[in-house]
Amino acid sequence: MAASRHSSVIIGLVLVGLAVAQAGGAAGRNQWVWSKSWAESQLRKHFPGASASCSPVGPPTHEAGYNVYAEFACGVGLSHGVSYVLVIKPRSKAAWNVLRIEKTPIPSTTGTAPRTNAHGRAYTGTSSAHRITAASLDGSTITLEDGSRWLISPLAEYVTVLWHVKDGIAVTHGSDPGYPYQLVDARDGSAASARFLGG
Repeated sequence: MAASRHSSVIIGLVLVGLAVAQAGGAAGRNQWVWSKSWAESQLRKHFPGASASCSPVGPPTHEAGYNVYAEFACGVGLSHGVSYVLVIKPRSKAAWNVLRIEKTPIPSTTGTAPRTNAHGRAYTGTSSAHRITAASLDGSTITLEDGSRWLISPLAEYVTVLWHVKDGIAVTHGSDPGYPYQLVDARDGSAASARFLGG
């Protein structure tokens, strides 16, 4: 009887030791990373009938000749017309954690979005190359070398917070009625919807 209790204790200790070793191995394993196309395919599987487009957040790492990333900002358009932006972080091959989710306005497809600021003035520098001369710490406002000031869409601040003063910027027209311009950073190719504040 004593021998049986003794072996039960030993087996229990071995199992505890294995559990600790496995937990330590999981903690020490590198974080999960996905390619852009894999992230989009997983979202389409999770939201049948939806459109999905993802932009990587942060620099890539390389695996098997592909660029892979530990975080994505993804636009998901559901079949009934509602769209969301999800910031996701892979946690396994086919699952992710949602770091942020926001409902987005449906872009207007009839006619052209207005290109004016709050005072009715349009920005006339879309044909020129620009550079950033000032930016807020939270990425919510950008000032260009021509003195133009820009309010960044809250859905794009995670992009512009990574931009640098002196980065080259192109200004194009966008499709969001509230933020009818797109600022495109020449250094990394990322883009953000913006509203012209004047200047």
